[in-house]
Amino acid sequence: MFAAMLNYADLGQTQKRTLAVFASVCALFFSMQTIWQRADYVSMYAEGKDHYDAVRQAIYEIREDASVGATTFYCPTASQHKYVYDLKYSNHKDDPDYIILDMRSSEGRSQVVYYDSSPDYDEYRYIEGYLIIYKRVTAN
Repeated sequence: MFAAMLNYADLGQTQKRTLAVFASVCALFFSMQTIWQRADYVSMYAEGKDHYDAVRQAIYEIREDASVGATTFYCPTASQHKYVYDLKYSNHKDDPDYIILDMRSSEGRSQVVYYDSSPDYDEYRYIEGYLIIYKRVTAN
């Protein structure tokens, strides 16, 4: 595309129109394909809006000065806390005051047994199919 732009000034009127029509058609097909593949995200959000609001509220109820370990998709929602660790990439698996696990992903579900059996954490909040929050027993 860049090479076509460089040579655009050298093209004749007919070739310029043809190129413009071709580029427009390509952009239309590309954008329609992208939109079509993502159309179900809007309906998924609309159907689960109450659950997503409950998830956000549960995470916002954690005190802001607490450290939080979360699975990847809940890290942005937990970002108002002083320390946020992505459990997938962090070595702080046993350090945070709170642990937030996304029950929609295998990443979160695979860690439930670990934290359920841990003497350091108790279940703090549970929203079926969406999240479990564990609170460190020794946390204030």
